[in-house]
Amino acid sequence: MPSTSEPDAGKRRRRERNAQAHRLPEPYDTTMRAVVRYATKTGPGDGGQRLRMVDDLAELFEQGAADRTSLTDLLGDPVEFADAFKANYGAQSRILREQRRLIRTIAVFDSEL
Repeated sequence: MPSTSEPDAGKRRRRERNAQAHRLPEPYDTTMRAVVRYATKTGPGDGGQRLRMVDDLAELFEQGAADRTSLTDLLGDPVEFADAFKANYGAQSRILREQRRLIRTIAVFDSEL
């Protein structure tokens, strides 16, 4: 039996999660995809951490939809919610990683001048 590579497994999991999100009733479907987009673009740089975070977000939205919880009650301020939620995954964010990379690059050239 051929083994599935890690990137393929991640892609398959993302497709499954997207299909699952589309099965949520509106407005949970669109809201979940928006929160996931924000959290994955600004959140953990590690793919495994990102997948766990998205899975946990999906569970939260599924439960919210099942209970018919209002989006305000579910999230509060959506940016504060997403930032606090992704911080639970302890991984260095992509933004922080790139900020540090930019600073290091400039520091190298600055020291040569």
